[in-house]
Amino acid sequence: MSARLVKKKVERQRKSKSVMDRVIVENFKNAEKWKWGIMIGIPSLGQVRMEWATAFSSVIIPMNFSTSRVVVPVSIINPLSYHVAEAQNIIVQSLIRSEQDWSHLCLIEDDVIIPPDIFLRLAKWITHGVYPIVSGLYRLKSEPAEPMTFRGRGNGSYTGWMKGPGAIERRADLPDTITPKEVVFCDGVPTGCLLISKKLLQVAWNESPEIQLSREMSDGSNYKLACREVFKTVREAGQDPETGVYYTRMGTSDLEFCDSTMRNGWLKKAGYHQAAKMKYPFPVDLKLDCGHISLSTGKVY
Repeated sequence: MSARLVKKKVERQRKSKSVMDRVIVENFKNAEKWKWGIMIGIPSLGQVRMEWATAFSSVIIPMNFSTSRVVVPVSIINPLSYHVAEAQNIIVQSLIRSEQDWSHLCLIEDDVIIPPDIFLRLAKWITHGVYPIVSGLYRLKSEPAEPMTFRGRGNGSYTGWMKGPGAIERRADLPDTITPKEVVFCDGVPTGCLLISKKLLQVAWNESPEIQLSREMSDGSNYKLACREVFKTVREAGQDPETGVYYTRMGTSDLEFCDSTMRNGWLKKAGYHQAAKMKYPFPVDLKLDCGHISLSTGKVY
């Protein structure tokens, strides 16, 4: 409606004696794309505990996190009854092929209880834009419950941050309202509460091999789903051609993804040059303190 017609309509309604005629309703739709959008991916066997569901339904969406809407657009993808790495690859494929221009993927596993301000905290990292991967903090289901923060491989959990921020954290480029004592930088992080930028995942997707997964349809039939192996559960065995020694290598999809990201130069290729120069490029936000719940007993670690 033109400005002239709006002016005439307002004048007519002002003179009207009818209350309804004095109610002015104008609908506006933004023609621009949303600035930010987070797709949430939840690998699951199909059952979650009430504690997890309550925590997930209580999260706060950042206000005005896009230029046109009050809430950030969120999509939820739930691959059921796949191995973790397979489910993660289906989620990544949904992100890459989506018609909506999502900027980030947030992986949340079905036994990780997230805090209500998770997206308020992640919004700070997203707008900061320096690090394409940001993890929440949670612990192994063990006694004692060790934090899943890693520097190096084969040396267990890194716990130096418990004594206070180190030189790496004090020198790091952090979002304005996040302090060095609230962060630890690692070279290995889990995927239970993990933010990953689409730019990085697009590079990883382009360079990952194709795989075939089975998908069950509503009529009970199956068909092969073409996908790419961005995430991989390591199960390898072989013989060293020089020494003749047999070896085995086993690992989880989360640390293998971190290793591939650094080994293949995905950080630099995705445009994250500052993070690419770091020995420990993956920040763990210690304020995103998550619970790790036992699905059988309900105990939270």
